[in-house]
Amino acid sequence: MHATNSNLFGAYANILISLALGEISHEDEFFIQQCKKMPFSTPKIIKREDNQLDEGLLDLFQFEDVILVLEPGTYTTMVLMEMDNRNIVIIGIGKVTIKNSDINVFRGSDSNLVLYNIYVECTRGYSLYMETSQVFVDNCWFIKCFGPVPPICIDGRKAKLFMNKCVVANIKNAGGILADIDSIAYIKDCKLYNIGVTDVKYIFK
Repeated sequence: MHATNSNLFGAYANILISLALGEISHEDEFFIQQCKKMPFSTPKIIKREDNQLDEGLLDLFQFEDVILVLEPGTYTTMVLMEMDNRNIVIIGIGKVTIKNSDINVFRGSDSNLVLYNIYVECTRGYSLYMETSQVFVDNCWFIKCFGPVPPICIDGRKAKLFMNKCVVANIKNAGGILADIDSIAYIKDCKLYNIGVTDVKYIFK
């Protein structure tokens, strides 16, 4: 099933979920082949978070490189500093919501960040602000964005944003996705809602 999936990151996420559930191992040939297709090294540490509380804390600085497979629930990021030189993969099983405790939800530089099947809520700052980094976002929802800035921003000459099948909705009339002139953004099958002054929808294909 995974091998015939035209969505590369969907197949990658599914194989990582299988790894987290103990259905396969790091030595599985298909796992190795999927990892080779990625433009970054797959983190060796994989952590499955089972949110048994109403709201869990997500400490992204506990590991330099990690795969986080999150069970359904709401998680709050403890972002008090930037993610620097990290490989972080975050995959949601079911409905997983990640929100900020202070300012910004995800912010970093010189890193690789993968988000798959995640709802992101931001009450202050950016939902995602990455400098000179590679960001891969698939099947995600950036909603309840209350800040006066675009929810998503990439900056720097080496910065690349890949978005597929995502929704971006900003409460304020401040746009949705901002890419620096030296950055590269690939947007496919995404919907952008500007629900500030008027309800305007943009569809990127």
